[in-house]
This record gives sequence, structure tokens and C-alpha cells, in this order.
Amino acid sequence: MRRLPPQGRLFFGVFGDCRPVIQPNGSLLNSLDVVWHLCNLFLPAWVVAALMAGALKLLWRDRARGMSWAQLALWGAAGGSMATVFAVLLIGRDGSMAGYAAILVGVTLPQWGLTWRASPNS
Repeated sequence: MRRLPPQGRLFFGVFGDCRPVIQPNGSLLNSLDVVWHLCNLFLPAWVVAALMAGALKLLWRDRARGMSWAQLALWGAAGGSMATVFAVLLIGRDGSMAGYAAILVGVTLPQWGLTWRASPNS
């Protein structure tokens, strides 16, 4: 097993004693790097969910009257996160146009379902 560089020991001391992940090129991935990688993987879905929830509350006030912005954003973020995982498993990598299309569908469907169910006109 490779020895940790001095700057890596600080992170392992903060986050507990865990084994580092060795990447294919031989560099180490510590626990803080894993957190940043996961945040960057799901960040597009979370931002789109927040923007879509805001647009929904702004443009369709009567349909979204019974729901808070946070409720719409959380359901959209959950759907977008699942779509991101599905796209990575299906395509094999993130950042493709098909993956971003899956994120849009994954964010939109839960928010549409919530507004359809809570709408007084349905």
C-alpha cells in the first residue's frame, strides 16, 4: 500500500482513519476528494431542480399554490439524482447530452406529478 503524502494525512485525521482509494493513474483519492466528486456529479441535477421549482412557483402560481418551493426542489433533486445515477450506469460516464436529458426528465416528472395532484383544476 502506498504511503499518504503529508497534506493527505490532515484530511484523514479530520475524517477518521480510512483507506485511500488508489486511482488507475496511481494517485490517491482521499475522503474529501470523494465528497467533492459526488457533489460535482449531482450538482447539475440539484441546480436544475432549484431553478425549475422557482420557475414553477413564479409562472404557475395557481397550480403550485399548495406546495412550498423547498418541497418542489427536494422532489426534483431526488428525481434528478436518480436520473444521474441511471445515466452513469447506462452510458458509463457523466457529462453526455443524453445524461443531461435524463436529468431534465428526472427533475420535471416529480415536480409535474406534485403540481398535477395538488391542482384544484384536476
